Amino acid sequence: MLTEAIGKRDDFYAARLLRGSILLDQAQLSEAELDATFLYEHIPGNEDVLLLKARVEKAQGKMEEAEQTYGKVMDVNPFSIDAYRERSEVRRSLGDSAGAAEDEAAAKEMGAEIPEPSEGIEQKIKEKMQQMDPYKVFHNE
Repeated sequence: MLTEAIGKRDDFYAARLLRGSILLDQAQLSEAELDATFLYEHIPGNEDVLLLKARVEKAQGKMEEAEQTYGKVMDVNPFSIDAYRERSEVRRSLGDSAGAAEDEAAAKEMGAEIPEPSEGIEQKIKEKMQQMDPYKVFHNE
């Protein structure tokens, strides 16, 4: 279906990105590379496109290229946890243990900054709404 949509509209980048991701997941690397390359040529500064390109390069064993492309992802979004995590694997395979450790630490630090949802937050909101509701609309829920 994605191929059909792309055939009808060549600039349907979202469909091409999704198709490239699916092809990568199915280990159809040459086909995924075609989509990643096309997207990179048309929208080179897009984070999702860069991630797809880096992941394809990594899957193909092009570790130096993948490392550089992950760097471009970080230039676009310095808070991309996936890029740091995945680049650490690439760096480790290239023998750069120190770089891999730095990337892992950065990913871990960024992941720790994501606040965990408080338990019972839904109930607390409901109670506050009931307190503020002069017509008691929310009491029956």
